[in-house]
Amino acid sequence: MKGVDEDLYEKACQNTRIQTMWAFQNQLFGIAYRYSEATKQSWLKEWEKMMEFCRVNHPASTFSPAFHEVVYNNAGITYYTKEEPVDEDLKKNPNKLIFHYIEKNLTGQAQESAMALLFLRDANEEKYDPEILPLEEQFKQLYPQSKWQPLIDEAIAKNKAFNQAKIPDYIHFPNIDNAKTFKEITDLYKEKVIFMDIWATWCGPCRKLSPILEEVETELSDRVNFAKIDTDDNIDAAKEYQVSGLPTLLVFKNGEVVERMVGLMPKSSIITNIEKHI
Repeated sequence: MKGVDEDLYEKACQNTRIQTMWAFQNQLFGIAYRYSEATKQSWLKEWEKMMEFCRVNHPASTFSPAFHEVVYNNAGITYYTKEEPVDEDLKKNPNKLIFHYIEKNLTGQAQESAMALLFLRDANEEKYDPEILPLEEQFKQLYPQSKWQPLIDEAIAKNKAFNQAKIPDYIHFPNIDNAKTFKEITDLYKEKVIFMDIWATWCGPCRKLSPILEEVETELSDRVNFAKIDTDDNIDAAKEYQVSGLPTLLVFKNGEVVERMVGLMPKSSIITNIEKHI
């Protein structure tokens, strides 16, 4: 285009490709959960074509606001939807798995930025995963002079401060990590209304919904018990309640599902659907 800076034009074009891929990925996640194996495979073939078209590894991709979403979603598609073989130990921790995917599939500026954003996201979302700490050493070995390092240092400092803090004895966090079925969870809180967020780390819409659900929890935590289930860690639980798409939001009362919501929803609708069962 005449009169347009070539570098800016390239970044704008690449942003369009990345945003297109992000939209396609979200559709693919829904197809993979709801439709037949043949339909899923046909969409995976289209995803491979989209990978060629979108050029995620292009340096200009890193300037797209959706870049990290696309990279992390691609990791999920590769190892969960497409079921490419990978070490089971890596699948136990989403950050390790995503880091592995980035190291294997991206290069140069795209790889450096995607890895760096993994640490920043951990701090911004206040996840503070202790298993992300060793990954920083790997990042430093790969990019010892990275301009991202000051920001990563800040994120890592927050992570360490959180994980080294002593939790007072009077604070109790319900542990549902070992639950194999939803019934085991709901039995812990009989006669209570339970709101269950069923999600996956690689699911873009799930991450988009997360801050909305945090606001919902703040408003209703005195009347409702809140829990989250990662489908990667609790596949049996997801199957038991026929989870066909992510995110899925369930409201339980007396151990039974009384409300089901699927996909992104506004805060007001979520609260309304919960409050009518309180």
